[in-house]
Amino acid sequence: MLGPRLASAAVGLPLLFLAVWFGGLGFTLLVALAATVATWELLRLVAPTLNGWRLTLALIGAVALTVSPHLPGEPAWAYLAVIAAWAGAILLGRVSGQAPSAFALGVNALGAIFFIGILLSLYLALREGPQGSAWTFLALGVTFANDTGAYLVGRLLGRHRLAPAISPRKTIEGALGGLAAGVLACWGLAYAQGLPLGAPWTLFLGAGIAGVGQGGDLLESYIKRRAGVKDASGLIPGHGGLLDRLDSLLLVAPLVYGAAKLAAGP
Repeated sequence: MLGPRLASAAVGLPLLFLAVWFGGLGFTLLVALAATVATWELLRLVAPTLNGWRLTLALIGAVALTVSPHLPGEPAWAYLAVIAAWAGAILLGRVSGQAPSAFALGVNALGAIFFIGILLSLYLALREGPQGSAWTFLALGVTFANDTGAYLVGRLLGRHRLAPAISPRKTIEGALGGLAAGVLACWGLAYAQGLPLGAPWTLFLGAGIAGVGQGGDLLESYIKRRAGVKDASGLIPGHGGLLDRLDSLLLVAPLVYGAAKLAAGP
């Protein structure tokens, strides 16, 4: 499995680096594409019978929320449009005599739309803010360091299971290794890029990113276990689906966005 993982990383990481570095339309399109794929994968897990025009509407809604930082006016209209459209879809399903599960299906799908759309939209807002590329690289780099540290330490030293009912392979030792790697990466990236973070805040933010990143990973593992699948899809060789790569990054977004806003001041 290591070979396909490295090959996928060799293709994906340079593309991601260039998109973040240059920003603009390229980064927006990449994030919008990620939102489309990740929403489709999440819907397969939480609303597997969703198809046809309802699935198309869900994907469009997720992308609309994702790119809302670039839309004219307040992005709130995009949120309201998605709620109204999906409420209409639920009502149409019930009026047309579909199974009683139509309401639950709509609620699950609406949750998936907002979960992916809003969290990924924060990366676009983060990139467009002061020192946007630096903060975005920090979010990505610390998350990747956490994932790598947890994987390597878990493989080498892992003995005690972290959450066996959710993800049997994850260990406490791996989680601590990821935490240490995240703190070190946060310090290095903040210092190298001149971000206004003192030592205490660097420690706090690095540990926070690692912690919520691991929480996002466990959350997706729980959803997949409920759905009875190993991977969100087979899209990326050696990695599973795109959602399997984004699970940690999604919950990191509000934390880093908040830190960037605080650092920028009023």
